[in-house]
Amino acid sequence: YPVSKISYLHLDESVWHSLSIRENDTQTTRDKVLETAREIELERDFPPTAGPFCQFCDFLKVCDAGWGLVATATDPELIAL
Repeated sequence: YPVSKISYLHLDESVWHSLSIRENDTQTTRDKVLETAREIELERDFPPTAGPFCQFCDFLKVCDAGWGLVATATDPELIAL
């Protein structure tokens, strides 16, 4: 199926962003995604970065950074964890 529009949700703002794309944009984007994936595969150190989405993370129970955020939280949603 031809792709003519892409959309993504910006989590910090809870806002959807959409862009129209041309056919040649698809190959450029594919190349960039594959390049980024290769860079991620080569990276071996992924230190945790605590933030507001820790409450939804499957790894919270084993993440010191996430628990540190929860322990010092004043946000009732984070405290409820």
